[in-house]
Amino acid sequence: MKKFLRNLIVLGFFAVGGYCLYRFFSRLKQTIKLDKSLPLFLKNTIGEEPSVQINLQFRSLAIILKLTAETIEREPDVEELVREYIADFYPALANMNLSVCVEKKDEGKELKLDPEDEEAEVDVETGIPEVETEETEA
Repeated sequence: MKKFLRNLIVLGFFAVGGYCLYRFFSRLKQTIKLDKSLPLFLKNTIGEEPSVQINLQFRSLAIILKLTAETIEREPDVEELVREYIADFYPALANMNLSVCVEKKDEGKELKLDPEDEEAEVDVETGIPEVETEETEA
């Protein structure tokens, strides 16, 4: 009888562990699908494709959307739109602790070089351009 109860308890632990792994992998699979479909959904609804960053943790899901400032002003309810989309199409993710953050996208910061800098000699060992400095005598 003791052997039967021990086997039953071990079987129960494996069943619970297997179920937890199944739920985790189904959430992971739906998160990957969400990462692919959410930018397309937002492009169709608000007219701009944002950059999306999704972080899945044990019981929480954090989504960071980067949009331009004019889109954020034009569509103030993007967070609610994303929550409704997840609730409708990804029910396994809807009951998690969901955090949606909308940030401003950095406008293209470009490094502008002067034409003189392009012709500067580069030190072969370090890869740093040599800059000519004017020395003044005091």
